[in-house]
Amino acid sequence: MKDTHLQTDTILTFFQEAGCFKRGHSCFYDNQHGNGWVDILPLMQNPTKLQHVADAMATLIIRKIGKPSIIISPAISGSIFGAFVAARLEVPFAVTKGKKDEVTFHRRYQPAISDNVAFVEDIIYSGTDARANLAFLRLYGFKNITTFSLMSRQIGEIDTSNVFSLVTSPFELYTSTDCPLCASGERVQYPSARE
Repeated sequence: MKDTHLQTDTILTFFQEAGCFKRGHSCFYDNQHGNGWVDILPLMQNPTKLQHVADAMATLIIRKIGKPSIIISPAISGSIFGAFVAARLEVPFAVTKGKKDEVTFHRRYQPAISDNVAFVEDIIYSGTDARANLAFLRLYGFKNITTFSLMSRQIGEIDTSNVFSLVTSPFELYTSTDCPLCASGERVQYPSARE
């Protein structure tokens, strides 16, 4: 595989050009506030740019864990991104579905248990869904699972799985009681933001 390395600025430019950045006072589903949020859907609708970003993710995976035995991603946006990455790495791919305690493999995906797994997400916000997926994958029997995301607000580890991201969010998060935008009287522009 040819080493494809996109600079963080290039990836952020792809986000910007695709219209992924929603700037303005935002309220998230968990009542956190922010000065903006990232809507990944516009990037997912541009396969050419998504392929460039997936190529950069494939390079990051190779640098961190070598060639994985399988790429596993959650439905829906995560699995679109994960499929592009798996194709680039020429490795098997599987999709999970569900939330919390109800995570399982989607339909007939029943991959063989293996080591050196790359769990690939699009965006990790709180880490709740990633934790549920990792717990399911461990229960299924997978070992040495490393988490990769296009963008994550979680740094370091999620339930003993190292987390590596291509970029970090350009937006800040605040508790609802400490939100400077609320304090200045700025109205909420995005009342139901979800990354």
